[in-house]
Amino acid sequence: MLLLILILFSTSGYGYGHDHDRYSFDWNALPKVNDLLEKFTNETNTPCLIAGIRVGHLNGWVEWTGSYGIGADIENNVQCSSQTMLKVASVSKAIGSALIARMVEQGKLSWDSNIDHYIAESLFPAKKYSNKFVNITLRQLISHQAGIRNSKEQDFMHNWEFRMHNSTQLLNWFANDKLLFEPGHGYHYSNNGWSLIGAIVESVENRAYHLVLEDFMRQTIGMPTATCESREHLIMNHGQQYRIVNGKIVPPEIVDILRPYPYWPAGGVVARVEDLLIYGQQMLASYYHQSNGRATILKKSTVEEMWTYHNPNVPIMEESIKIFNETIDNVKFRYVMGWERREFPDKTSKHHSSLLDKLIYLSHTGGIGSANAKLAIFPSYNFTFALITNRGSLNKQMDQLAVETFDLLFSHHNKQTE
Repeated sequence: MLLLILILFSTSGYGYGHDHDRYSFDWNALPKVNDLLEKFTNETNTPCLIAGIRVGHLNGWVEWTGSYGIGADIENNVQCSSQTMLKVASVSKAIGSALIARMVEQGKLSWDSNIDHYIAESLFPAKKYSNKFVNITLRQLISHQAGIRNSKEQDFMHNWEFRMHNSTQLLNWFANDKLLFEPGHGYHYSNNGWSLIGAIVESVENRAYHLVLEDFMRQTIGMPTATCESREHLIMNHGQQYRIVNGKIVPPEIVDILRPYPYWPAGGVVARVEDLLIYGQQMLASYYHQSNGRATILKKSTVEEMWTYHNPNVPIMEESIKIFNETIDNVKFRYVMGWERREFPDKTSKHHSSLLDKLIYLSHTGGIGSANAKLAIFPSYNFTFALITNRGSLNKQMDQLAVETFDLLFSHHNKQTE
């Protein structure tokens, strides 16, 4: 296990929400976070887990990363470290949402125009629902409200790995499928919807989506090592993937090795945990317009729009999250524009500090059969949590780890004074 702690600039406080006076970042709680993540890694038999936090904004922050497990590449005895590059799977959608939003700000795209402004009908025919033509918008696609089916395992079995070079080529796989519901009147998580977003970007930029996203991550966001998987280049410090079968660590399914080709928009990013922390901080800097004299990656109003739920035609869902062995019910879940938004109820629990009461955070989980990732942003506290692993089937526990880490680091002051 490697534990790395960095202090970058020094600021007088790290809580920025409505409870700033009652809750502040507790540096002394980091060993408890370390124990939490180490225990999780051991109990789930995860070969490599790397987690990180950033607290603060561009004028100053504290950062911590920790790595756990027996190896990033067990066969070659390569240790898991903060330098390990792993698939972030569908966290790629949260990163891509900033690219799309920036293109909207630049006037290259519009949230609410029919996508036929960008995609030729020969590539994606006009759609009907209940025998009438309907519009599909970018806002609906990025919120999974367009009615487009998700990808299926059969989609991977087309000998495509040597033939597909961009997202537009994928449209043939689903362009003629019927819609699941009228756009804007339902929710269905769809990787294919993101392939369509990728094709829209390609039509505007005249380049493959993954190349556009790669430039955006490096040059605009400032993610130093983030990249997209490709047959054209090597990825240094790239960890291997694994799965657990009957309690044993074994190689991944072949289809997992081939992913994300060519699903770059839906899940093609490979990154260090540091890259995800930088992106989370840049989104917070945009949200609070904290630029330290530099331009933020997005306007404040744009981030506010992305993180707000807009559609009264799609009901808000509720779910339960287990926090420190206690189940918190009635957590409101909304998939907003490229992000998952969760809102905890008032009077969350008699056994927890009121820190969790009405807690709101934005996140995205990434998961395939042999990889999991999480990026979570807690705006009221300028807190970013990121996690990447080289095994899958941990999706349901990602939010638990994010919230428990947050609770350990911020609730100490209130607990001491109650």
